[in-house]
Amino acid sequence: MAIQPIVLVVDDESLFRKLLRINLTQAGYHVLEADSGRAALSLLREKGADAVLLDLVMPEMDGFQVLRKLKSDDLLKDIPVVVVSASDDMNSVVKCLEMGALDHLSKPFDPVLLQVRVRAAIALRHMEALRLSCEAGTAVPPGLRRRRGAERAAEDTAEASMKISGFLKALIRWSVPYRLQTIIFASLILICLGVEAALPMGFKFITDDALIPHDFRMLIIILSILIFAMAISAMAQIGTDYLYARIAVKILNDLRFNMFRHLQRLPLTFFSRVSAGEITSRFTSDLAAIENTVVLCLQQALSQSMMVVFTLLLLFVLEWRLALFALLGIYLCYCVEQRIEKPAAAADARMKQETAGIAVVLQDVVGMQPVIKAYRLQNMVAERFKRQMVEFFHTAMRACYLSYLTDRAPGRFAAFFGLLTIAAGSVLTFYGFLTIGGLISFQVLLTSLVISINELTWSIPYLVRATGGMEKIENFLNEQPETADPPDALPLPPPEHAIVLENVSFGYTEGQTHLKSVSFSIPMRHSVVLIGPSGGGKSTVLHLLMRFYDPREGSVSIDGFDLREITRDSLRQHISVVFQENFLFNTTIRENIRAGKQGATDDEIETAARRIGLHETIMAFPAGYETMAGERGGKLSAGLRQQIAIARAIISNPPILLLDDATSALDPSTASVIDRSLEQISHRTTVISVTHRLEAASKADLIFFFQGGRLLESGSHEALLKHNGVYAGMWRRQTGSTGETSKGATA
Repeated sequence: MAIQPIVLVVDDESLFRKLLRINLTQAGYHVLEADSGRAALSLLREKGADAVLLDLVMPEMDGFQVLRKLKSDDLLKDIPVVVVSASDDMNSVVKCLEMGALDHLSKPFDPVLLQVRVRAAIALRHMEALRLSCEAGTAVPPGLRRRRGAERAAEDTAEASMKISGFLKALIRWSVPYRLQTIIFASLILICLGVEAALPMGFKFITDDALIPHDFRMLIIILSILIFAMAISAMAQIGTDYLYARIAVKILNDLRFNMFRHLQRLPLTFFSRVSAGEITSRFTSDLAAIENTVVLCLQQALSQSMMVVFTLLLLFVLEWRLALFALLGIYLCYCVEQRIEKPAAAADARMKQETAGIAVVLQDVVGMQPVIKAYRLQNMVAERFKRQMVEFFHTAMRACYLSYLTDRAPGRFAAFFGLLTIAAGSVLTFYGFLTIGGLISFQVLLTSLVISINELTWSIPYLVRATGGMEKIENFLNEQPETADPPDALPLPPPEHAIVLENVSFGYTEGQTHLKSVSFSIPMRHSVVLIGPSGGGKSTVLHLLMRFYDPREGSVSIDGFDLREITRDSLRQHISVVFQENFLFNTTIRENIRAGKQGATDDEIETAARRIGLHETIMAFPAGYETMAGERGGKLSAGLRQQIAIARAIISNPPILLLDDATSALDPSTASVIDRSLEQISHRTTVISVTHRLEAASKADLIFFFQGGRLLESGSHEALLKHNGVYAGMWRRQTGSTGETSKGATA
């Protein structure tokens, strides 16, 4: 299984990176993203890439500087670079080509041209590497070696995929809490199978001991025993079905619940690394494959497996020579099944992988509808999806064909070998080595054996699909959860004094730094604003205060308690937050607000809404507070969703309130009402806001100005204006005030 070529997209505009990622992912590339030159260089040194799409205009380190560093690095200089620019400045393009860039692409890009440029860049790199290798008789460059090593590792991983036995072992582990019911189920199924397997032996006794000797009394005794055994078997079968249904549903519910609970424990880094479509596929297609197998065929597969064992034992009792011959046929059937199982499992795994990829594409297309419609990309995405469906057709066709083959081949082989066995038995009976009743019983048992093998092989495709699903689910459950609280972690008492960041450095990924040696102190019951250009580290500070992440260096503390030494629950009990991208549940407005304080009364909910001027708006709906918000709040406007999120945050009267650009989606009048409400609660609540609105910042007790991950300036509005630094310059530009040119500050 060849690994996807890697393309690194370097651009400070998130929307443009997303458009490139969608197009390149649909074309079969694995896309890495970097929002700055430094992040790009770190990613390339850590993971390598087959090609780089590099924007020329970026803050801190522009495309020319990145290109210069790439071409001066022995490990990275062979990576082809396609520069991307919004302008048609030919001087810049020529300069880039002279510096070693392979090609140029203008914004807005043509999707077809984009893929042609990337494909050509990767092909030229590989051809050059092979040419140098042939001329010098040496290995290919390090970057290409890493890619080939990754391909071999991917192939080894595919070959080591979980077998059916691994799926059964996993189910046994999940059935441990119900061991008593499982033991009773196994006992009952043994009774059923023992009776069913022994019934063909009745033909021997009826023929040899009753019919041939004309012994009517013996005939009645044998028939009575058979009828009694069938009655016992029927009652045991009813109990077996009930217990199996009970155990199966409990195991599936436990598996589903444990997956959901584990999902809540995973760190945010997991959700930034794994797409929503891939996570959803674990709960839908993979879990459905296991559920279908457990409900439809697992009991049958287990029963028929044991039936094969019982039948073989009785065949040996009747005629060991014929039984050995039949056993040889069973072994050959197993060999046939094993030869087919591995490619069938690999094909099914590949089909599931592509199905997850389709889910990811659908997720992106649904989320990107405004962009797709605005840029008239409907035909483009439809064509990309059509090509993806053509590729999926070949993968799915191979998986289905091998699935059918695992169903048919072993059973047909067993039937043919059974015919040969009956022929040999007839010869033994002809020469007196076997009685007529024994031959009849052997033939019935052998027919039963073939039927059991057929039904068992019918179950194998379901088991193969469930095997792939269980492997993915086990990998998901093995994902490392959020770092647990230390055993000696203490609950955080109500904050009274100050929040302190001391020499904090942090990056979301290795090689990236989003905060650099940041130190500040926030007195409790003060209003604080974090301001500065995008990407400066403002929201990252809020993430550290919520302890979504821990700092790489330094410490974050409240009243002297290091956040790493207190329990997360007690920390978040004292903090409420309104995110930049608000999240509402698919329930009523009332329940969405109540989520901020479980058990809140209706009066408390309405009071919270009134405090931010939301009550009248809600009551204007026909259903009032019972109005459904829709999925992610989609039935409500962006401004109303934000207001509900703010009401949810303040309903618990938290000691600390974090606002991540919370009024950005609101009109000026609504934002003004909320600002006044926040001013009223700031005397008893520490309000820490991220905002780009300098008017709101000017009313705060403290202002912290961030740029490039560093804290450049801090103080009150008046103090920062007197300082005449970066903040003062921004204030004059936004308000139109005239005055002395601000003194810049370097990052």
